Amino acid sequence: MGSRLEHRAREARFWELLRQGLGRTAACEAVGVDRRQGYRWVKAAGGRNPFAHTPRSDRYLSQEERLQIANLRLGGAGVRAAPSSSAPPGT
Repeated sequence: MGSRLEHRAREARFWELLRQGLGRTAACEAVGVDRRQGYRWVKAAGGRNPFAHTPRSDRYLSQEERLQIANLRLGGAGVRAAPSSSAPPGT
């Protein structure tokens, strides 16, 4: 085993390799972990890179906003019942 810091460094490198276009298996081999560990990292992160620090624009809804709208729709509320940040309902 390694230290927790080494583990996080391997995981960060794994995600960087995926971002560069390597497949999961190849990225796992490159960082020295079993492919099942790579699967666990992807599953635990919901398929999204937890190390990505790219600034988000307000043009798109966040995951939290999407889930909130989905819950309202499941409850029978209309599209206009969903709270919007500052955008008019038609956008």
